[in-house]
Amino acid sequence: MIDLDNSEIERTALEISYASKLLNNRDLWLADFKATITHVREWCLQMPVRMALVDIRSNRVLFYFVPQSDRYDLALGNQMTSLEVE
Repeated sequence: MIDLDNSEIERTALEISYASKLLNNRDLWLADFKATITHVREWCLQMPVRMALVDIRSNRVLFYFVPQSDRYDLALGNQMTSLEVE
């Protein structure tokens, strides 16, 4: 540290700060993701759904649901919309 000028110290501090924010964001994202998965799992147990699939993209998480019926289920569609709004 003694050999570094102020600009190097400030740049290093900035890099450490940025890395800390990324780590905090990662931890928050992971906690939110786990809570969302738990909520969706509970929702699926109450709905006429055969299975649910999760697709993790770089900027979002997508859920796909396979209904138990062979035709479009309007009530399930409404419930899926409500889930998305939540």
